[in-house]
Amino acid sequence: MTLNLKICYWEYSISEIRDIITDYFKNSKITDITNLTDNLDENWNDILSISLNNSISNNDFSNPKIEIISRSVNKNISEISNKYNFKIIIDNFNKSNNEIIDDPNLISIISQDFSSVNFTTHELLIWIMNYVEIFTTSRGKFFIYLENQNFNEQKKKLFVNFVIAHKIASLYLNINSEKELELVTLLNNIIDSRDNINKLIKDSITKYGLVQNNNSNYYYDNYNNYYINI
Repeated sequence: MTLNLKICYWEYSISEIRDIITDYFKNSKITDITNLTDNLDENWNDILSISLNNSISNNDFSNPKIEIISRSVNKNISEISNKYNFKIIIDNFNKSNNEIIDDPNLISIISQDFSSVNFTTHELLIWIMNYVEIFTTSRGKFFIYLENQNFNEQKKKLFVNFVIAHKIASLYLNINSEKELELVTLLNNIIDSRDNINKLIKDSITKYGLVQNNNSNYYYDNYNNYYINI
C-alpha cells in the first residue's frame, strides 16, 4: 500500500528526518511539507534534497505543497522546489566542460516527467523543444530563474545546448537496447543532415559527444549504475 507523507518541520534534526523517511516511508510520496516557524533556516536545502530523493524513489516528480504556517505567517512557498531544482541544473552547467555530467540530482531532475517519443527527426525535435520551453518561455517553470542569470545570447545558447544534450542522454534511462539502436541511428542521421531545422540538436549532440562516430553511441554507464543502485 502506498501512502502519502506530510512533513511538519520545526527545527528538528534533519538527519533523523532523513533516517525516518528512509527506514519507514521510502515508498511513500511526500505531498506536503509544512514549516512551523517563521523562517527558512539553513536546513531547508537538506529538506528539499530529501524531497527530491523521495521523488526519485517513487518515480513521482510532482512538487509537494510547501507552506509556512506559524502564528504570524501563513504562506504557500511551493515554488521553492523549482528554485532548488534549477540551482542544481545551473551549478552543473557552470562547471561543465562540454561533457555529460553524472551528478545524481541533475540526472533525476533532467529525467523527470518523462514522456515517450517516436524516434523520427520531427518528433524528437518537438519533444526537445517542449522541454526547452520550460526554460525559455514565460509560462515555463524555470523561465524566471534563467532570466535572472542575465546571460547574453551566446551564454544562453550554451546553456540550451547543455540542457538538450542532457535531456537526450536521459533517454537511455528509459529505453531498451533495441530502441537504443534506433536512437543512435537517428542521432547519426541528424549529424549528417544539412537541414537547418536540425541545427540546434546537431550542435548539442556534437558538442557533448553523444555520438562519437557512425554506429557508435555514448553509453551512460554512470547514469544506469546510479539508478540500478537506488
